[in-house]
Amino acid sequence: MECQRIEDTVDGINSIHEVASVVVNDSILLVNFIKHYHCDTKSVPDVTPKASQARFRAVFLASATTIVGLMPMRSETNLQA
Repeated sequence: MECQRIEDTVDGINSIHEVASVVVNDSILLVNFIKHYHCDTKSVPDVTPKASQARFRAVFLASATTIVGLMPMRSETNLQA
């Protein structure tokens, strides 16, 4: 079985970096929501599902649209493109 290698271009590496930055940004916002809900109660494990439910749609849409938008850039193998 042959392993295919996709040549990494500057645009492809940049797209991976942008997707990673979206993940970090979403994590920071989730921690912020956990802190916000933590003021109401004393237990962090109790408020984590509530904060996750509050942020799920925004995190999912931001991540999905970023990944779909960057796929053509990541899959490009031509260095002249």
